[in-house]
Amino acid sequence: MYPNLQNPFVVGTPIVPERFVGRKSLIAAAFDKINNRSHLAVWGGLGTGKTSFLMKLASPDTWKHYGLNS
Repeated sequence: MYPNLQNPFVVGTPIVPERFVGRKSLIAAAFDKINNRSHLAVWGGLGTGKTSFLMKLASPDTWKHYGLNS
C-alpha cells in the first residue's frame, strides 16, 4: 500500500531528541518538576519510550525551547 516507507522507530533503540514528537504535556510537567526542584519518576513497560523521553528532556534545545538554561 505504501511502498518504500519504513518505520523509523525500533523497539530498544532510543529516538534522537530531534525526531521525538508528542508528549508535550508530559514534557511540560517534567519541566515544572525540574523548575520547582521536585522529584520526577519515569516508569513504564519495555518499548514505551522512557529513554527517548529522558534524552528529549536532557537536550539543550528542549531546555532552550522552554526558556531555561541547561
